[in-house]
Amino acid sequence: MSPDRTLNIVTWNVHGCVGRDGRRDVDRVASVLSKTNADIIGLQEVDCRNPVPTGGSQLERLASLTGLEAVAGPTRHEGEGFFGNAVLSRHSIGDVALINVSVRGREPRGILHARLQIGSHSVDLFNTHFGLNPGERRRQVQRLLEAADALGDATTLVVIGDFNEWRARAAALVRLSAAFGAVPAVRTFPSRFPILALDRVWVRPRPALGDLRAVQTPLARIASDHLPVRAVVMLTASSESTRSGFSHP
Repeated sequence: MSPDRTLNIVTWNVHGCVGRDGRRDVDRVASVLSKTNADIIGLQEVDCRNPVPTGGSQLERLASLTGLEAVAGPTRHEGEGFFGNAVLSRHSIGDVALINVSVRGREPRGILHARLQIGSHSVDLFNTHFGLNPGERRRQVQRLLEAADALGDATTLVVIGDFNEWRARAAALVRLSAAFGAVPAVRTFPSRFPILALDRVWVRPRPALGDLRAVQTPLARIASDHLPVRAVVMLTASSESTRSGFSHP
């Protein structure tokens, strides 16, 4: 594949910006993110239920410090705040949808679907945080694949997040790999000595996914209980598209 544009994409469960030292430090998380030089960032466990000391929410502070555009993907609302997923991007964010993948009796979960226009390229991004129960995850995979199938193959699709699954033969990972292609299992949890590959990146078409690795800087190891994952995605002429808006049932 001869790319005419490459993207740096990061996914990170920021644990409410609470680090391994027990300190809630949004600026520290922003520092880690800024040093990745990411074009698009998918975050999980963003906690905007209480203002940060400098004013505003965690997401507003992260956007301000990184200089990126932000869009929220709440899974829980409390008062005027929320907890859940978010996307930061240096490229224009177009249509946005929240896909509910919650399972009754379990913690609310969702997929934040954002369409980004990057020059002449259209990129669909799914950012999610799956549940802790295997049966729950199987149902969430089914909903994700239905949403992906509804898009067709006209644009590049990037699927990122904390999938709460590390077993290579688990049903959830087997189905995702069958749909989007096998990808390396990057160990991200716990951040100090990572042994579990909970955080993943898939790209459709599979050849568009380049380098994939954990961000293992000293600051990243302490800023959250997960390490960030950084992926290089290569865009080619086949991803050039002008798409109409999308919707999900």
